[in-house]
Amino acid sequence: MHRTAARALTPLAVALAVAGAAGCGGGSPAAEPGDPVTLTAELVDGEVVIPEEAPEVPRGTEVTLQVTSDAPVEVHVHGFDEYVRLDGPGTGETTFTADLQGVFEIETHDTGLLIYRLAVR
Repeated sequence: MHRTAARALTPLAVALAVAGAAGCGGGSPAAEPGDPVTLTAELVDGEVVIPEEAPEVPRGTEVTLQVTSDAPVEVHVHGFDEYVRLDGPGTGETTFTADLQGVFEIETHDTGLLIYRLAVR
């Protein structure tokens, strides 16, 4: 599992994550065309716990984002205007078609805590 917090990301780490997500080096694994992808994240005490990095996905992939949190939270998938809203502790999800190419941040809406960078090719 990866455990990250917004304050732990250095400019170098951000640059490497973007380069890896864009396919410029051995970053995240690529999803197979046509296979749906599920991204899971847990928010605990203001930190993010993710089981693995987001894969690079082909355009048109169905993506499900599942978020579990110990507090109220709203998570935003930039570029696709998808949200997971939790009014208290619990789990929520959203499913969307990744039909735009690029690298899209998934973060908490109010605090900007980075959860994933989703690369769509």
